[in-house]
Amino acid sequence: MHGTHILAKESARRLTRRGKPLRGWLTALAALLLLGMLVTGWWRCRIPTFQLSGRYPAYDATLLASTNGFWVREAPQQFVFRDWQGHERWRIDVAVSRIPEHDGDPRVLKTVRAHPQSDIYFSASPNGRVFAASTADGPRTRIQIWQDGTLTADLILPVSGDSASERFITALDSGRVFTWENAANWRLFAIEKGRIIAGGHVAANSMVTPDGAALVTLDGSGFLYATLAVHDRVLQITPRYHTPEFLLLNWHAERTREDAFFTNGLVMTPNGAVYGSTGRLIAPNRWRRHAIAPGFQYMVQYVGEESRVYAPLTGEAWTFIVDDFNKGGSASADGRFALTRCQTRIPPTWLRTLQKLPAPGTTLQRTSLDYLALYERPGRLRAVLRLDLVNRLPELLRFDNYEWCPSPDGHTLAMTLSEGASECLVFRW
Repeated sequence: MHGTHILAKESARRLTRRGKPLRGWLTALAALLLLGMLVTGWWRCRIPTFQLSGRYPAYDATLLASTNGFWVREAPQQFVFRDWQGHERWRIDVAVSRIPEHDGDPRVLKTVRAHPQSDIYFSASPNGRVFAASTADGPRTRIQIWQDGTLTADLILPVSGDSASERFITALDSGRVFTWENAANWRLFAIEKGRIIAGGHVAANSMVTPDGAALVTLDGSGFLYATLAVHDRVLQITPRYHTPEFLLLNWHAERTREDAFFTNGLVMTPNGAVYGSTGRLIAPNRWRRHAIAPGFQYMVQYVGEESRVYAPLTGEAWTFIVDDFNKGGSASADGRFALTRCQTRIPPTWLRTLQKLPAPGTTLQRTSLDYLALYERPGRLRAVLRLDLVNRLPELLRFDNYEWCPSPDGHTLAMTLSEGASECLVFRW
């Protein structure tokens, strides 16, 4: 009996000696992981962080970024243009009431505030200096145009009939505005210097490119590409070709920055193929497209952890690698900077364990693991913005619905939020 007890104690000692190396390895591994996290945190702390520099009211998440600043919708009928420092430059009010009939110049503004809920379809030029709006005026359409915040045109389209069920409008840097709508049939007008310079009918489901160089028409079996020009007060629409390629257009009438259009009449399909006036210029590729930068020259594309800033017109491109989960992003107007949304990688087991702890668990549940990373050509990480606005701005409960864009110099980030309370935030580093 005594011998059996001695054997049992000896066996226990052997098991203990065997377990010590295992525990030692586990301890060392945990220490290395902790050291790695500390080193990573120290390295990221060396990267500048965007700091909140301004908060402004916003009616929704509308953000029309340009080379000189950005437009924000502060009220249903009010739009404000701010420069990239956040300073207000222009404030305009879109009139949505009916203009009384009169024999004088129909562009004379006679505003009686009414129908504040009327739909407004609007567009800003790439440089931000021209703003155009289309509203209903009974069965007709009213067009208002501003240059540098000053109303330069207020007119009624010279047509009658059923109210338009779909309205679109796009403003160019030159001051020319194209507007088209579906009212019994599709009609397209070109407006410049306060008057209509050309007009005519177009096929259904047609869209004008942001530079006014082409007209793209969806027909169910692909799309028809036609060049667009104005000569001697006549719209010249010249069909070029038809392709069976699928084309995805943003039909939200309040925006004209379509996800498929670039300058010089270039059109991009969802699979990356690019078409111009002579046909397909670039074959389908592996890149997943994302936002087009202000000015319609550059865009951000990504696949996996790799992203690139790409200009379809010239073929210019530069790439960068995103360390964490890549969700795509946007670029500055000149293609020098790219802002991409990332998500910190935390193993699910670690996350569940940390969330069970009282202090960090509460923080993790209230803090977004997403962040925005700013890269500069040719791929250098310059600044980050942690999307922990719930902790920093408690009144903003969620911000899943938002828009953002970097300034041309990369030092300013404009963001609009629309979830619960809408706001426009400006960050700088």
